Amino acid sequence: MMRYYPTTDKKVHRQAQDLKVAKRTTGGETQPSKMPEINVPVLPGLQVKSFQDLLSECNKDHISKSLLHMQKALQLGCHANPTDEQKTLLEEAAKQLKQAEGEEKYLFIENTVEETTDMAGVEKTRVPPPPILLSRTDTKMVFRPASFNPSSGAKVAWYRIFARQATGANVKVRLNDYFLPGSGQPVPSFRCELSVSGLTPRERYMFAVAAFSADGKLIGGMVGDSTKAILASHPMPILMAWSYLSQTAYQVGYLHAVAESSLVLWRHFVAQPPPPEEVVYVTSVERDFKLTLLRLNKVIVTQTSPVLLRMFLASIFAYVDVRVKQGQLFCDRLSDHGPLYPGQIKRLRLCERMLVAMELSGWLNESSLALQAVIQSYGLLAPLIHYKIPVVPVMQVLERCLIVLQEIPPSQRKRRSQTITEGLHHMIACLTYHLAKVLRMWNQKALAGHINEAGRKMLSVDMDKETEEDAFPGIDKARRTMVQWLRRTRRTRRREAQVRQRQPRERR
Repeated sequence: MMRYYPTTDKKVHRQAQDLKVAKRTTGGETQPSKMPEINVPVLPGLQVKSFQDLLSECNKDHISKSLLHMQKALQLGCHANPTDEQKTLLEEAAKQLKQAEGEEKYLFIENTVEETTDMAGVEKTRVPPPPILLSRTDTKMVFRPASFNPSSGAKVAWYRIFARQATGANVKVRLNDYFLPGSGQPVPSFRCELSVSGLTPRERYMFAVAAFSADGKLIGGMVGDSTKAILASHPMPILMAWSYLSQTAYQVGYLHAVAESSLVLWRHFVAQPPPPEEVVYVTSVERDFKLTLLRLNKVIVTQTSPVLLRMFLASIFAYVDVRVKQGQLFCDRLSDHGPLYPGQIKRLRLCERMLVAMELSGWLNESSLALQAVIQSYGLLAPLIHYKIPVVPVMQVLERCLIVLQEIPPSQRKRRSQTITEGLHHMIACLTYHLAKVLRMWNQKALAGHINEAGRKMLSVDMDKETEEDAFPGIDKARRTMVQWLRRTRRTRRREAQVRQRQPRERR
């Protein structure tokens, strides 16, 4: 609890009053040499830890070290050109995340073992294999014994777990490592769970089990095989840490780290395109280009929290923005300071990512983010639309954009300022005109007519609503009042009809 020192506050207040008097006597100007010094009171026992102290407290937790490096880089300021120190901090954060990712993957592989009740298929060994990790926190871990078929033919009746810190070289768990709570306690072998508590957070531990027969004899004469070193911490949120790295690097301006972290999330959430079912003749990309319609991995997306999905969506926008800046793929340039065709391919490759962003926005029911993806796709293809380049991949992207615009509520487009609203109307008109014109060139007049009608409806709805709001400022409130009145009238008429149907039955 913070303490209050009245005498110190009075002293500071008196010094401030003296400073005001000095300003009046000198005409509003004070001399630096005569300015009184204000001593800020320091609370006793308050210690500000340095970066190295916090780093040492992270101990062996790579995720905590990575987050600390990110925060340090963000604390140094956000500039257009990041400093060398910020680049070093972000690169170290990425390195720590890769180490944590490798450890978590190895831990998952080691503890993914199918449980079987048929001991005939289990290889006979002298001592029990390492236990299988079920759950963990920063102070407690729960295991179950792996399938064990003793070579001596004895039947296992009890298990005991032993644990110790993984410090030093050639560390093994022994029978005298039973000082932690829960270790050394006998547990029946039928569906048993072995728990060890009292662990020090962010420390590494090793575990092993010993099997005993019904008469209390140690099977194999020694403790079983030890596990690899396991970090005492909650399950690592590695993907969330990668998304934080993407946001931090984007704010700082280190584009290389943005691209690296975004690619990690992209490989996790986006499914690989299925192999072709027919014979495919591969040609060079200079002669032919086909748009790859990528999809989200539905199994992974359904098991992921919406918070992480929004972070992944933000990383897609950041990655596309980084590539636009690096390749100078702006909406008012076509040649991109180089050959014409490679610049078009880069634009279409980024549009593939924007299509995934539209799908993910629909999954999250975020109409504003879907509108942002459409606008960014239109900005990438604006030079191709301006010069009327009829390309099949461009038409595919524009058709998707028009479909997404039809699903966005008109009120979402009207929440912007007048300038932005006019820009959205101009974008809808350009998309509709270019699609209809190219489709007529390809003798698809029916589809061109449907697209014209869809664009006209979107523009007419926006214009009609804008006219109504200008003529009648309270039109929304009046419409709601009318709908409520109609609902009440319908309910009343329905009740009266039910009463009329009951009256003839009562008379009979």
